[in-house]
Amino acid sequence: MKPKGRKHTESLDIVIISIIAIIYAQLSFSFHFIEVIYDFSRKYGGSATVEFLANFIFLLLAGLLWMTYRRWRSAQRRENELERVIESIIPQVNLILGPDQEILACNSFVKVMFDYEKEEVIGRKASFLYVEHKLAPEYEPEVCKILEEREGFHISMATGRKKDGTPISLEVTAGGLEEGRGSVVVLHKIIEKKA
Repeated sequence: MKPKGRKHTESLDIVIISIIAIIYAQLSFSFHFIEVIYDFSRKYGGSATVEFLANFIFLLLAGLLWMTYRRWRSAQRRENELERVIESIIPQVNLILGPDQEILACNSFVKVMFDYEKEEVIGRKASFLYVEHKLAPEYEPEVCKILEEREGFHISMATGRKKDGTPISLEVTAGGLEEGRGSVVVLHKIIEKKA
């Protein structure tokens, strides 16, 4: 549920850091370590042994860097796949809010329900999408207890607004994150039954 721009920036950062690390390793290797190995070789062995050792260490470092990169790419693929699965299971909007009710992340279903792109929603206040107006009657006693104890989740009713201004009836399920770092909110569209 990260914004696409952030994913692109993180990938670019990894590539830049990897290139800098490789260049630094090569320079460091060339100036310091090789000199120590040649000093050692003058005393204890021939230059072929030292050259083999230097090449072996360089290849070992390059292999470790490659393995790290592959593991990072694999973790990224698993994370992306998990996001796609979660978003496709239930047609609802999932939000992560900061302590000030700022939307930090959301799933792509926000486009279907509100006609907004994820990038248009992230960084705005939750009231941009919906305004809570009353607690669902069947949950009211439980919600009051939960709010007093500051744990669990609560369910309330809200009115959302699509991009074109059309109102939407919503059920809002919210649960707090640890240490008051914000909350996780699920918005589910209420479909009114026709009589």
